[in-house]
Amino acid sequence: MNDESAGATHAPSQQLIDRVVYLGQLASDSRAIDPMMDTVRMITARWQPAQPLADADKAALEKLEIDLKDYLLNRDPLRYFTEETLAERLRTQQTGETGADERNLATILLLSVGAAILSLIMPFFTLSFRAVLAVYIFLMALGIGTAWLYLSALHNFKRELRWAFVCMCLGIILINICIAQYIIVQIMELGGHPLFKFGGLIWIVTSGFVWIYAGLYVYAGMLKLDTRFKSLRAVYLGVAAVTAFLVLVPHPAAVVEEGYLDVSLVSVGLAGIFGVFGAGLLRRIMQNVTVLYAKSTRLLYYYLSLAAMAAVAVVGVLLVVGELQGPRLALVMALTVFVPQTVLLIAGYSFKKETGR
Repeated sequence: MNDESAGATHAPSQQLIDRVVYLGQLASDSRAIDPMMDTVRMITARWQPAQPLADADKAALEKLEIDLKDYLLNRDPLRYFTEETLAERLRTQQTGETGADERNLATILLLSVGAAILSLIMPFFTLSFRAVLAVYIFLMALGIGTAWLYLSALHNFKRELRWAFVCMCLGIILINICIAQYIIVQIMELGGHPLFKFGGLIWIVTSGFVWIYAGLYVYAGMLKLDTRFKSLRAVYLGVAAVTAFLVLVPHPAAVVEEGYLDVSLVSVGLAGIFGVFGAGLLRRIMQNVTVLYAKSTRLLYYYLSLAAMAAVAVVGVLLVVGELQGPRLALVMALTVFVPQTVLLIAGYSFKKETGR
């Protein structure tokens, strides 16, 4: 048999294997899917790619394809497919249509950079003022783009999981509302007011991380995961301990408005606590979802871990320098928020690319 005829024989077998593997990846819960995929592993281990599949192996894979489709249509805990949408996903996988995903990411990055550049070239303010403004506008644009990536990828998920991601996106939006306040504070020169001189209304960030945790709580519940990070009692104890510590820890002697500083310190600390608990939930989720979810879940885990570390850094800055406003605040934001926001954007891109097409 020549190479050309061997390739023709091989193609249908390879396509069948690819379809079955992809259907297994579309499933959500690895605990249910891994035993089913043992059939593929055993067959591919003995299959010679240049040869057609044995009749028994082909029949086993065709049965597995039917079983996987039945699982996705009727028993998957996270996904919602109809026969039509599942067939469309298979068609997209076979044709490799991924260009739109890369364009989405490039568009968000270009718009974010463009918005920052526009703020830099405005003729109305000093260069230092415009540079501070550019930092906030760039970070806010990244966050808005990330929320859009997640929200636009939810059409093939069950209502409970859509609600979970809506909660997380609400959290992302609240974090960006907090960033937006700095634009207003900068333009209206409100940094000297006690309400804003210790980092602004940081409690908005805290509420954002509470919503992100709430979404992950629902997500973990749908997978029936049992973990201490899902314990509301543990959350309450963590909140109480961090609040008490940050109120009682010695503050900078030069600070007059200690109550305002306490609010900022506690807000940052609680954002870190919910970041830690959210990262803990994501670690358990990562261990139980299939490969299609693994990358975006891991990146979201990195984001919350980095956010928790950033919260510790901001608490340290507040305890050392007290007031946090103007260029100093912009520098702290750039150093502590840029990397997590970028990781979050890539997580949203990965989620949309792998699960939303």
